[in-house]
Amino acid sequence: MKAIGYNILKGIFLISVSLQMAWSQEKTRILLDADTANEVDDSFAIARILMEPSIEVIALNATQWQTAHWSTPNTMEDSYRLNAYLLGMMNLSIPTFKGGLARMYDWGG
Repeated sequence: MKAIGYNILKGIFLISVSLQMAWSQEKTRILLDADTANEVDDSFAIARILMEPSIEVIALNATQWQTAHWSTPNTMEDSYRLNAYLLGMMNLSIPTFKGGLARMYDWGG
């Protein structure tokens, strides 16, 4: 159920960015936080937004969102490594940073 809510938030974000781009001639500058190592949908969303010509990603942060039974113990470090790998595969020079090693708030899970 949490994954559905998270995907809905991603969809709302992408729609709002798309609407802003439609109203503006300038590139929209964004900073991305992603728990890339936790689930595969983050890699897809990152690649999609990096290919969008009307968006300038100014940085990509590795985060640890939630521990799941299939996640590794070091999801932030793994996310950082995967973010760097994805940027390298796409031949992009975008700063990538490490976030916190653990989530800041327990969402009740």
